[in-house]
Amino acid sequence: MKYFLISFVLLQTCLYPQWNQEYPYPSGKNILSISNSPRGDFYFAGFVNVLKTTDYGQSWNVQKEIAGINDLWFSTFFIDDLTGWISGISLIYKTTDGGNSWIEQNSNTTDQINDIQFINSQTGFAVTGQEKRILITTNGGELWIVKSVPSTNFLECGFFVNETTGWVSGQNEIFKTTDKGNTWLKTNIVSLFKSAYFIDENVGWFVGENGRIIKTSDGGTNWLDQASNTSAFLTSIFMMNENIGWAAGFEGTILKTVDGGQNWDTQSNTTTKNLYVINFIDQYNGFAAGEEGIILKTTDGGENWIEISKTLSADLNKTFFINSQSGWIACDEGKVLMTTDAGENWVLQNTPTSNSLRDIYFINSDLGWAAGTAGSILHTTNGGTNWFSQNSGITSIINSIHFADSLTGFSVGVGGRILKTTDGGINWNNISISNSAYLSKIACVTEAEAWIAGFDNSEYKSLLLRTTDGGTSWGHLLSVDSLALYGLSIKDFSVITGGGKLTTNGTDMRIYRTDNNGAFWNLIYSDLNTNVYNYIWDMKISPMNNISAISKNKYLFSSDNGINWQVQSFAGEEISSINFSDNSVGWISGKNSLLLKNINGGVTRFNFYEIDIPADYSLSQNYPNPFNPVTKINYSLAHSGKAIVKIYDILGREIRTLVNEEKPAGTHTVEFNATELASGVYIYQLRAGEYLNSKKMLLVK
Repeated sequence: MKYFLISFVLLQTCLYPQWNQEYPYPSGKNILSISNSPRGDFYFAGFVNVLKTTDYGQSWNVQKEIAGINDLWFSTFFIDDLTGWISGISLIYKTTDGGNSWIEQNSNTTDQINDIQFINSQTGFAVTGQEKRILITTNGGELWIVKSVPSTNFLECGFFVNETTGWVSGQNEIFKTTDKGNTWLKTNIVSLFKSAYFIDENVGWFVGENGRIIKTSDGGTNWLDQASNTSAFLTSIFMMNENIGWAAGFEGTILKTVDGGQNWDTQSNTTTKNLYVINFIDQYNGFAAGEEGIILKTTDGGENWIEISKTLSADLNKTFFINSQSGWIACDEGKVLMTTDAGENWVLQNTPTSNSLRDIYFINSDLGWAAGTAGSILHTTNGGTNWFSQNSGITSIINSIHFADSLTGFSVGVGGRILKTTDGGINWNNISISNSAYLSKIACVTEAEAWIAGFDNSEYKSLLLRTTDGGTSWGHLLSVDSLALYGLSIKDFSVITGGGKLTTNGTDMRIYRTDNNGAFWNLIYSDLNTNVYNYIWDMKISPMNNISAISKNKYLFSSDNGINWQVQSFAGEEISSINFSDNSVGWISGKNSLLLKNINGGVTRFNFYEIDIPADYSLSQNYPNPFNPVTKINYSLAHSGKAIVKIYDILGREIRTLVNEEKPAGTHTVEFNATELASGVYIYQLRAGEYLNSKKMLLVK
């Protein structure tokens, strides 16, 4: 499926790092293509990322270029277990090691490269859109030859059945070649087609707008309409053989035929999101995927579709760790996430608000506060098990909250709001400054000393304020024209602050540092090539005295007090905060549930890290099924507690207990080895609290 055209800059070519995680990252990114290798590895391609699963969706690797390429992958194709290609806008990459590394090939086009397909390890084809061409290689992609298609419209899709014969289509036209694209035979059919699939030189299908499905049985000489019984836009078709196949489309539409398309039956599933691609490894096991990273899988030919994409979808605004194990994340919609095992598992905590939470701060593992929009301030005395609201006395946005001890704290926000409490937040005293001030960040050093970063819209100047008398008076320490300050970090006697230009006539991001309480400031970083809306959002002097900072899509690191900087791009992402849980581990959070983790004190690249919070208890179909003799069972727990997984025979006799212990909230996998058992139907059961569910599985020896 190809729906989007975006422009980007190729900054650097390098290998794709890998990260193992339970569910695919990132959420909210459209998936446009699925390919599988002969042994059953599946690859998912789309916005920015390439996902891989080797166990049918129970665990995932994210293969993602994070060196600056803002990619949109339209198609992926694997010819064997190790060799495959992905295509995007002007880009074709090849892997020969199962996706661990990718090498760019010269595509000889600047256009959007849609369907890519290989007939064998050497011969491949790809379809370009606006240029209305096909690309052909006969040496595995070392050289791509461009050949024109005499179309007047954007080309959407194509399919080749051998080294010479193939079809392409878009709006109102279908073209066929039998000589590798040297000549084309045109058929006019008034419709927009998005996907094609051919069984051989004679039998094939196209699907597209208004639920239209057409089939040829004579190599395209004649095309007959088939009744899809839907008006949904169909975006993908996959045929297992001349009889069995599936089609997918908008509003969660999935169709199946078992008679070559004479009848198409609608298959039910749980999503109404647009599906862009469907693919099967055999007549039972397949995936459908699409809008906002939705992934569905089936193990029974589509009779049942299970959503396996991430259940949490929210902007992660601020991370805070009290030690190496315990941390919290303030999110949109009043959500707070907590971990007590260094991020291995996350628990979604209930709060009394649906307002966006902008900041979170803990004094110890029990006492904490969170603040955000509409003047929201929340407080917990038990690590977030229970949160309750505190009356801030204001309705404007609170950007930052910080406490010197269990009683004394400040919060700041829009309209120059400065709030102070001396009783743990029971009462908040409004000591605000100018209404035109935007206060971004507060940092308490002691009960008496605090610093604030922000800017004044009326004077177009930065604000860097300091109090040494508990907020009674504030001194202005850094005033720079047209500079908005957002970040602030203090460690020992060092203070850093940073931001970006307020007005459209300035384009640089800046970081300043002082080691003498603001008497003198050094400009330690300036980026004159960023756009006006990209600022230094957050920064930290780490426990190892390194300086780390983030902009909208960059991570900046200095180990020599800002003399030299390393910059890592996160193209396609939008990041919002940075924090360190100890000397080694750093965290970055951002939009669409983005969470990045670094285990080297910020020195090396941040890795993508996944949050998985099951919305409910669930028991998944085992995979593979049928199996011989080993299969895996996947189950999810919405809350920590005792989980019991047992195996029974068809008569209800207990065969084995696989799990009988306390488990944290999250998704878990257990392996069942039936070496000593006879072929037949067995039942597996999950019991967790009041939840009880059973499913059947088939052992075939």
